[in-house]
Amino acid sequence: MPDLGTPAPGRAPSRRLLGGLFAGVVLVGALGSWQLSRPGHHGSTGGGSSAAKPAGALGSVDWTAPVLQTDGTVTVFADIDATPNYCLADGVPRLTATAEDSGSTVRITVWAFRPATSSAPAGGSAPAGGSSPACRPVSRAAVPVSTAPLGQPLGSRTLVDAKTGQKHPVLTANGIPAPGFVPPGYNQPILSWDESSPDLVTRSYTGPNGQSLLIERRPLPDEPLYNEQVLARGTVLGRAARVAQTGNFADDVCAIWSDPQHVWWVCSQGQPAAALNPAVLLRIGNSLH
Repeated sequence: MPDLGTPAPGRAPSRRLLGGLFAGVVLVGALGSWQLSRPGHHGSTGGGSSAAKPAGALGSVDWTAPVLQTDGTVTVFADIDATPNYCLADGVPRLTATAEDSGSTVRITVWAFRPATSSAPAGGSAPAGGSSPACRPVSRAAVPVSTAPLGQPLGSRTLVDAKTGQKHPVLTANGIPAPGFVPPGYNQPILSWDESSPDLVTRSYTGPNGQSLLIERRPLPDEPLYNEQVLARGTVLGRAARVAQTGNFADDVCAIWSDPQHVWWVCSQGQPAAALNPAVLLRIGNSLH
């Protein structure tokens, strides 16, 4: 599938790039729970001070792009490529996230553990990916993992990575429209965003037979896809919308419209024969609230 190209400075990344990263998140989602880029610098407390290491933990890993969920939990996206004392070829590490109130901050630590199927000794260690000929270098997508509900509302407090001391902005799930309708079989929604481009937010669903559904809020302007082919037209929430694909690539079909603040995409990705039809994509868009 052709890529829409590398974005110019200041522009949001191509959704096709995001779609590839989303596929990686879905692959590991059942094991752990986009992020869409490496974390930018958002200030530091001057160094991290992680909580006491739990028994059996490999160590703590960096995280980014936190989402405050409606139930009071916080979902972060863990950079498992940086898992210490572990070979990623052995599988996706098990992750836990803890949150500790610390005055005006909430300090979150993500701990990594060997997967239950790992052949390495529970108390032993394996070299990090690429550090030994015995470990096949592997790169994996960031993995979402959630804390328990916070003891009190986050309010104006700051989220801090307890490992690095880095402060992170937070996306509040309540502030992002959610669909009132998704087709049967689409579940495990993941809400993700890009700290370096906060207008870029994606809600992704896994569907039957490897299909996926993406609902994406993007920054203006509304630009046509590469070699855009319009399949249908309609309205979404009272605004003109089109259903389109890139050239003849029917494995990625999107309903697209814009409002005064953002561009919105509702996209069906996967096998063309199993793709959601234009009427369904427009119905999903009209159900956003």
